[in-house]
Amino acid sequence: MKNIFIAVILAIFLIACSRYEYNPINPEVLEPPAAPMNLTLVYTTNSFILDWDDNAESDFKEYEIKRTIQYRQTGYSYYLRKGKTIMGITESKYIDTNLIHINSNSYYNYEVYAIDNDDYKSPSSHAYYYFR
Repeated sequence: MKNIFIAVILAIFLIACSRYEYNPINPEVLEPPAAPMNLTLVYTTNSFILDWDDNAESDFKEYEIKRTIQYRQTGYSYYLRKGKTIMGITESKYIDTNLIHINSNSYYNYEVYAIDNDDYKSPSSHAYYYFR
């Protein structure tokens, strides 16, 4: 009976320890990386250039970019949405040449995340561009 009690207490304790809090079994503090800073988005002919500050954290692994496009097709009154995730980016710059629906009333939104070696994801940095 005593072993069951100890197992239940241990299970509750382990469940309560989230991955962002201090974990006494593994005393290292686990937290997500910092969000990418100073994100800029520049439109050039048929491409977007995203640039941001380097992540200097020792456990940094890569960046992830989520792109969302909203656009209105001719003859329709509602917007359509397409999304794409680009993973494995190791530099703090990305050139997106795979653009679609570059016309009036289309909207490009980019979210950039930093990923660390434990696969924790940072809060995002946002940049958007609206074609009028």
